[in-house]
Amino acid sequence: MHFALAIGTGVVVANPIPADHELPRELYERAIAAAIAEAGQDPLRGRDVTPFLLERLRVLTENRSVCLEPRAASCTTHGSRRTWRRR
Repeated sequence: MHFALAIGTGVVVANPIPADHELPRELYERAIAAAIAEAGQDPLRGRDVTPFLLERLRVLTENRSVCLEPRAASCTTHGSRRTWRRR
């Protein structure tokens, strides 16, 4: 349906990572609040906002927001579908 609208926007399809690899809620909430506050102090607009927030989350969580422990899970692409599997 979305692509039939031809409006030139993207679609995010996300699956949660295994619970034992999630960031602690307090860390995530503190980091996202700080990143949003910092974005409000900067003249960011449009497409610049997302990369800024993601980079600040990476820094504020000491890279924990970026990737999973590679021994614990891997992401496999099957056509347009990605699946997580535990190793």
